[in-house]
Amino acid sequence: MIYRWIISAVVIMMPIIGNAAGSHSHDTAHLRIAIDGNLLNVNVEMPLDPLIGFEHAPKNAQQKVAVKKMETTLREAKQLFKPNMEAACRLMEVHLDSIVLGDHPVSDQDDHKHAELEGEYAFQCDHPEKLNQLVVNLFDAFPRLKHIKAEAVTPKGQSAMTLTPRKRGVSLN
Repeated sequence: MIYRWIISAVVIMMPIIGNAAGSHSHDTAHLRIAIDGNLLNVNVEMPLDPLIGFEHAPKNAQQKVAVKKMETTLREAKQLFKPNMEAACRLMEVHLDSIVLGDHPVSDQDDHKHAELEGEYAFQCDHPEKLNQLVVNLFDAFPRLKHIKAEAVTPKGQSAMTLTPRKRGVSLN
């Protein structure tokens, strides 16, 4: 379900996303938000460096602990992404993908790439018409993250903004 919707949202957002493609900054994440009916979908792409301090498969016990802590934190989506309460949104699904997570074969070439993590979060909202803000708390969980380039597609239109530790609310109006 989430994948079908994400593909639709990406197609709709291609003019906005095109400017960010190919860029990799160690302190900047990319966030895409889309509202479709009563579904709120959040997709985030982040470099691994501010999340765990390295961008390769874990090589020792300390790095494996860092990866596990990152994964646990990112699965706590209700703490990281907070829609305004009036919309009554519930987390339905979380999907995380990265070379550092267990389901990826690792090669020596992976050590020389800028590695990222992609997270997909699906919320179902009882009152989507009241959904007007999403507070993003990734900065608290990952203090080395300094900027989030956010893009939103809602029934009311498209928008883009840059979030910082001091400005973390995304307007969905």
